[in-house]
Amino acid sequence: MIGNIYKKFTYNTTIYRFREMIEDLYQTKYLEKLHQSHPQYLPKEKLEFSNESQTDFHKYFYNKLNKNWPEFINCYEKFIEEEIRPQFSESILYQYLPSFRAQIPNDQAIHKWHHDSDKDHNHPDGEINYCIAITEMKDTTAIWIESEPNKGDFFPMNINIGEYHRFNGNKCNHGNKKNISGSIRFSLDFRILPLSKYKANQNKASLTASKKFELGDYYKKFN
Repeated sequence: MIGNIYKKFTYNTTIYRFREMIEDLYQTKYLEKLHQSHPQYLPKEKLEFSNESQTDFHKYFYNKLNKNWPEFINCYEKFIEEEIRPQFSESILYQYLPSFRAQIPNDQAIHKWHHDSDKDHNHPDGEINYCIAITEMKDTTAIWIESEPNKGDFFPMNINIGEYHRFNGNKCNHGNKKNISGSIRFSLDFRILPLSKYKANQNKASLTASKKFELGDYYKKFN
């Protein structure tokens, strides 16, 4: 099993071309200013917990991903195989597709401070979180998290393009501050569940995609 959950890693952006593929999707080379070059994607209503993942930025991405985007999916699965699996001494279950985050200026990507296993998010115990920076995540565009459950000592997990962070979002409260950077933040995140922590038939499901936290639905297995 891994030691300290909190750790920052680097990855090769020429092998794992997440940013490049998202740039191609939005037809831009400057994702950080996408809210200015594509203002039609900006939300028409106030964002809150119930609709934060339903902006047109999200819809454009998920429409592509959910209709089978083999280049992206193959890259993600290669990332799981080569970057994530070696961190564990046992087989793992991984989130079948990553979550996509967009944090527009003067707003938050996530509007409720939470931990993933709380009653609002309902994730099973034992998951470990990962976040991949597609744009720089720093200060008000970073995820803020406490070092231990209920400790309240929140700090920003600052990561640059070509970096990703492992963290205990399952039990530690985390969230966002209002983005005052003037740029939009994009990131990917996903969850890993060591096989020894997996319990089938818990009757729990993800909030946004309504996927059951079961092997073959929310999770795929990597031996």
